[in-house]
Amino acid sequence: MKTLYGSPKIEHKDSVNGAPVSGNWTEVQSPKDGTATLDSPEGTENKLKNEKGKTIDAYTEPSESTLVFELVKEKGKALPFPAKNGAIPGEHSFRISNDNDASAPAVQIDRCTLTGRILWSKGDALRVAYKATVLEPAEGEDVKILGVDVDKESLSFDATADSTGQVINVEGNGTITATADQTWVTVSVNDGVVTVTVDANTGTARSAQVTIVDGTGYSAVVAVNQSAAA
Repeated sequence: MKTLYGSPKIEHKDSVNGAPVSGNWTEVQSPKDGTATLDSPEGTENKLKNEKGKTIDAYTEPSESTLVFELVKEKGKALPFPAKNGAIPGEHSFRISNDNDASAPAVQIDRCTLTGRILWSKGDALRVAYKATVLEPAEGEDVKILGVDVDKESLSFDATADSTGQVINVEGNGTITATADQTWVTVSVNDGVVTVTVDANTGTARSAQVTIVDGTGYSAVVAVNQSAAA
């Protein structure tokens, strides 16, 4: 089980039909230091053997991921997830990131159930331990690693028009979209591949940016440079 940054930033939305509802994420109060853990173990391999004990087939059962964290009950403030006999109704979505480093990896859980139990011990504050059991989402992985990865940081074209274009291979979550900030650049997206084409340049060298966004709102920017006309 891996601790998430000591005290990470945890954000919440309700989950409907296997996906987070639209709108902004709501930040949960900071969990007690060292209590936030995300456990996403490897799958369980099952082997089918013949009467001689030799493996003739194998398959892997998916693992069940869980997120746990503790919140201290602050005086005069309500807890964000009130539990009744340990049960918290509905389905939930969580996004976990490093509040001190926006470039650090973040994860998103689109769909999970949530339970809570009250904890108290001598010399410690009253707190609630929450456990989120991850369920299969509407699309993608149960636990999504957030961010957009591209295989190129920049593209270079000569001054002539290029209707074939150059491609950017993209890894992200959900639907990938791309836009250019200059009209002489045209972009199209097909199955995680962004194709960039350019018009002919009749003037000085010029540059543009292509912004690529995935379904979770994360983005990457690729520079486009075109040489001056001869």
